[in-house]
Amino acid sequence: MRPPLHIILLVIDDFGFGDTSTSAPPPGSSNLSTPFLNDLFSSNPAINLRTYPQCTPSRASLLTGNAAEREGLSHYVLVNGQDLGVESALLPAYLPAEFEKHLVGKWHLGHAREEYIPTEKGFDTFKGFYLGATDFFSHRSDELCCCNETCGPGRKVTKYTNNATYTDLAGHKGGMEGVYAADYVTRDAISVIEKFSSSSSGPSSPSRLFLEVAFPSTHAGPTGAPQYKPTDLGVNPEILSRSELRGQFDAMASNLDANIESIFSSLSQHALLSDSLVVVLSDNGGEPSAGASNYPLRGEKFTYFEGGIRVPAAVVNLPRGRELSGRLGTMRDVLPTIFDALDVAVPDGVEGSSLLLDDGAEEGGPEPKTVLLDPVLSCGAVFSSRYKLVVNGTCGYDRAFGKPSMGGWSKPGDADDADAEVPPGPVPPLLLFDLRADPEERDDLARTHPALLRDLVGAFEERKAEAMLVERQSKARGEPIADVTPGPPEYKIGPTL
Repeated sequence: MRPPLHIILLVIDDFGFGDTSTSAPPPGSSNLSTPFLNDLFSSNPAINLRTYPQCTPSRASLLTGNAAEREGLSHYVLVNGQDLGVESALLPAYLPAEFEKHLVGKWHLGHAREEYIPTEKGFDTFKGFYLGATDFFSHRSDELCCCNETCGPGRKVTKYTNNATYTDLAGHKGGMEGVYAADYVTRDAISVIEKFSSSSSGPSSPSRLFLEVAFPSTHAGPTGAPQYKPTDLGVNPEILSRSELRGQFDAMASNLDANIESIFSSLSQHALLSDSLVVVLSDNGGEPSAGASNYPLRGEKFTYFEGGIRVPAAVVNLPRGRELSGRLGTMRDVLPTIFDALDVAVPDGVEGSSLLLDDGAEEGGPEPKTVLLDPVLSCGAVFSSRYKLVVNGTCGYDRAFGKPSMGGWSKPGDADDADAEVPPGPVPPLLLFDLRADPEERDDLARTHPALLRDLVGAFEERKAEAMLVERQSKARGEPIADVTPGPPEYKIGPTL
């Protein structure tokens, strides 16, 4: 069977591991009104994926094929006023010339300079918003605006945030006030599909499509609560009756579900779906305070516990005879996996590796350690075979936000710490888990496995030292994010462990 012709990358925002019926125990207990996504995740190969616990580092790693700390972007997220962006080449820049390359939706990888924006990083077109979140109806951001007068003239961008207007590359403007953001993103994604289908038949036209759709859903609205279409509220009265918060999130999720189904329908209608490799994933764990669920996993967005970094992820239309290996992968492995499935050489210098089984590879040998971290806050995780080291797992955000539950286990609809299962006392700075026996991270093995603990801490410290050499975010701000978190507790390996 020949490799797929097209690549469709669908990125969901803050969708938790427990928000799919295939992940929440017992099967089906998430109860969200997402029949299409439930079927998609249950009937297609799942990626055993770990992300960073926040948007910018995850998306940087996804599109570069490198660890975010290698890009100097693993500390917190980009905010307006930071003269930063991804400097490495991105996935679309590596694709063969016959590809059209389009991005619709969220960017969040820098826009202070023209060279940082999507159309300068390999995308032919971009329609979306630059920052981490947007109001779903006014399309304004509560993050400070960096507009043409402060970012320089002649920017070839398309945005529908900050100024509540829609501007394309030709300068056309059309009001979108009041139109739900996820609907607008879907409309534009379908427009890309339709235009490609109608124009790709010519002898000189590109014959292949790369489309990334980065949904604003299910990220919270400006107030930190789910922002939903009123007509979607109560789509599942049972959920709403049990938890108003979870019911509001369900309204967002059901809209997302319908929009993703519409994109699949458009691909099928234009005879593109069967020739497309489709990757669907969330950028990081969900926020229970915004209605999401990572249960039964521990932690949430912003933390390096499994609830913050283990996400739903699946691949549709793998070439016949190709299989996912099942090994733990991170965001940097998605790009090489896509290229491997397309039978396209992985670019030199890309750090990640394909997650597909290689018939010619020899089995055996030690499994390499995988490190994810924020070097400034000295927090992260190290994976080695079945074991996981968690270093300062909440990164101090539990104290900064006044939410002890961030280091615990929140069930769907838990609105505050009173409803969540919170560990007694502060979260220890070093925790060691056997994920195969304890995927919920409840049984700390740090005291009973001192040699393994030292080995994994050493791997963390080595990677942290390398990362600090290229770390740019705190330096661009002038200091670590003291306004967000007080910083990490110290840790040490002593004879008592």
